[in-house]
Order: sequence, then C-alpha cells, then structure tokens
Amino acid sequence: MSVHHALKGYTANDKKYEALGRCTYLQTEIVKATKARNVALSDIERNHYTSNEHDITRIRYIDVTKLRDAMNELERADVELMALVDEYNKQAKLADIKEITLIKPIEY
Repeated sequence: MSVHHALKGYTANDKKYEALGRCTYLQTEIVKATKARNVALSDIERNHYTSNEHDITRIRYIDVTKLRDAMNELERADVELMALVDEYNKQAKLADIKEITLIKPIEY
C-alpha cells in the first residue's frame, strides 16, 4: 500500500496530528541518542587525552586501536542523532512546530 493511498481521505489536520505524534516520539529518541553521543564523547575525553607533559623521559602511551574504536562509536552515535534530528525537523514543519536548531562550530 502506498503512502498516498494510506493517507487518502485524511484532512490537513489529521496529517498535522500524525506529524505532531511523530515529533513527540522522536523527541524521546533524540534524548536517548544525545545521551549515547555524550557518553561516547566523554569516553574519548576521559580515556584518550593528550598529555601536556614536557618531560620527554615519560611519554603517555595511546592505544590507537582503542581510540579508533571510540571514534567509530562516536561517529555511529552522531549519525544516529543527526538522522533523528533531520526526521524531527521534517515532521515539525508538517506539525507547524519549532524545529531543532543545529549549532555548528564557527570555522575561521
């Protein structure tokens, strides 16, 4: 069954109501995905930081494989979060509610 067939007979208000319900669900998923991304980022910051030591007789070992795995987890969590935000913003337009604003770093 096509989407158009499934929506046949729906009024604009019905579609808006469905979009609002979808946004409500997506908000919950976005909270979960944000937490997962924050945990992945914290893991990198906590376990794989650079040292500011100036004593070259003591150099911190960095397990690059573990760091790469942590970065892969961060990337997976970020991709999931961005997909949820994108879907939320599409539904928010239909529901006539405020979209989520993505804050991007300033590039110099």
